[in-house]
Amino acid sequence: MRKKMGLIELQAILFVNFILLASSLEKYAISKVFEESDPCYDRITGQAKRCVPNFENVAFKRIPIASSTCGSPPIKYCTQSVDFNSKITMSRTHCSICDSKNEPYVPKASHLTDLERSNQTCWVSGPIYEPSSISNLSIIISFGKKYELTYISLEFCTQIKPDSLAIFKSMDHGKSWIPFQYYSSECDKIYNRPLNAKVTQSNEQEALCSNSHLHFSNIYNLNRIGFSTLDGRPSFHDFDRSPVLQDWVTATDIKIVFTRLLSPSKFINLKKNLENESIYNNKKHLKKHSRELYHQINELGYFYTAVSEIAIGGRCKCNGHASRCIINREGNYQCECKHNTAGIECERCLPFHYDRPWARGTLRDANECVACNCNSHSNQCRFNKELYLLSGRRSGGVCINCKHNTAGRFCHYCAQGYYRNFAYSMSNEKACQECNCHMIGSSGKVCNQNTGQCPCKKGVTGLKCDRCKTGFLQTNSAVTPCIKLRNFVTIPTIKTTSLSMPKNREIYADNLVSFSRNFRLQKNRCDFCKNKSKKLKIMDLCRSYIVLVIKIMRENEWINEGYINDKKFDSRVLNSRIKKFSGKIQGILKENTQMNVKRNMQITVFFEEKYLNCSCPNIIPQNDYLFIIKTQDLVKFSKSNMLLIDFASLFSNNDYNSYLKESSTNDWISSEKFEIRKWKLRNFKRVRNFLNQRCK
Repeated sequence: MRKKMGLIELQAILFVNFILLASSLEKYAISKVFEESDPCYDRITGQAKRCVPNFENVAFKRIPIASSTCGSPPIKYCTQSVDFNSKITMSRTHCSICDSKNEPYVPKASHLTDLERSNQTCWVSGPIYEPSSISNLSIIISFGKKYELTYISLEFCTQIKPDSLAIFKSMDHGKSWIPFQYYSSECDKIYNRPLNAKVTQSNEQEALCSNSHLHFSNIYNLNRIGFSTLDGRPSFHDFDRSPVLQDWVTATDIKIVFTRLLSPSKFINLKKNLENESIYNNKKHLKKHSRELYHQINELGYFYTAVSEIAIGGRCKCNGHASRCIINREGNYQCECKHNTAGIECERCLPFHYDRPWARGTLRDANECVACNCNSHSNQCRFNKELYLLSGRRSGGVCINCKHNTAGRFCHYCAQGYYRNFAYSMSNEKACQECNCHMIGSSGKVCNQNTGQCPCKKGVTGLKCDRCKTGFLQTNSAVTPCIKLRNFVTIPTIKTTSLSMPKNREIYADNLVSFSRNFRLQKNRCDFCKNKSKKLKIMDLCRSYIVLVIKIMRENEWINEGYINDKKFDSRVLNSRIKKFSGKIQGILKENTQMNVKRNMQITVFFEEKYLNCSCPNIIPQNDYLFIIKTQDLVKFSKSNMLLIDFASLFSNNDYNSYLKESSTNDWISSEKFEIRKWKLRNFKRVRNFLNQRCK
């Protein structure tokens, strides 16, 4: 029993240890995921957030370029190292010979950025024999790309700091230089700047001039000069929303110019004191920097400046869209851009991500670039500011070169000549199908974009306008492919809804034969409308009784029986009705002395129905026609002095076909007694003048 209880306790202990091990492994895995997660995206929600590269000493391991370095000719120089850790600040002086032939021991410019604290290294300039004069001694440090700088610090190897010093920055890799900060005991005289000027929001990018480097407030600035780029700038606390300050701290290069080592007044006083050697007999009573000046003038006979370290604090400029900078294929530094951005500084959006304008990432909003919505029909777009503002700053992308027969700002509807196929989603390549309107049966190539229905001509039906309606007859005319049947044999209707081949081909073939036989039967009734051309001859006009240009204004009622020009007619005898048209005379090409016809005179024209059905002629209201009347019996004045033109009396003689010669495309008709043509009034004056000359 005891053995059994001991086994149970052992199992419980092992189970508890297993649970603890599993929980620890889970915590380790979660912490590992957090460590490896992208800082530009939220670990929980995955949403974009502002990210910046690590803060660093930008100058570290950069190779500075100095305008002058000691060594040729060899000179003696002395440096001082200060021990700040001891209770009493101690400085130790060490002198050496700077000789360019002894290369490993030359205090060159690369020592400025090595940051070796254990063994202090310095850069020493060449000898300067007039320390109070203006010099061009300078140091340039290039970063290779844009950085946002926070501070610039210079540590000297001696306690003698330059009297006048200027810091410049470049934003175009050294092509141009912008003043960053000035230090001088005489700001007005050296740099033409006021001393300690006040900074306001109107001059936040103005370089200031200070003499603070000459004041020894504590032991740490005995041999150090420090410049803070944002100190005293009013918009410092709202840096993310201040493009002025963002531009102010941006630099690709820094140049430090040692304008003057000593002020003239200090140099003159030092010379006067040196004349009385007794004052300097006991050098222990002198200040430390005075001893160094005395040593350089009295023993060496020249001046120099020595700098131990240049530190520049800042971040790689990525505008809040990258957490680090990398070396690209060309060997240059650039940001590893996130948030669908691109560029060396992530200063623009990736192609096709222009639905919102590019903006710098801030703590409030990451301002991630958003892809345009083109429904998978385009990979190109542009940004439209007006549309963006109208949308409430939500969307401003406009798609370009929509494919798959689509159009619109989002490629969201079908282009002209295509209609929406709702069997597929709008993002599918087959979302839009071609209208394929029949070239003769339709009045245009553009169909309804939702239904695909083509615009059909009169008497034509079908989705593609590819067949005649019931009760209409197919013709050979491209203008009126279908005419309405009156008192003709009924044509059997084909059971298929279109001209496509149905499943039951035998039924289709039988109906097609029946349709063709009846079509030929009805076609013979309109054989007088032949598709031939006839040119207008001048002599025909000269021999005519009267030639008028008439505008048909409207169609009037049908007449079943009555009198026209004192001739009685009956529709039951003619097997057709009479159509009455109203119009007015637009112009007179050839007059007749027997007819008192005037311009703008109202007229009435009569036609028989069965010939109008065959479009011989094709009379359309609000159009101009040329009426060539070759015989007098076709025209007459009514009692109300209205001109009557009777073509129906010709038809009633049932010999109309013998009068017809030829016609073309239903726009004109000709016979031995008359001729009607569609006419353009702009030709009126030219033809009338020609007739007046040729018909005499």
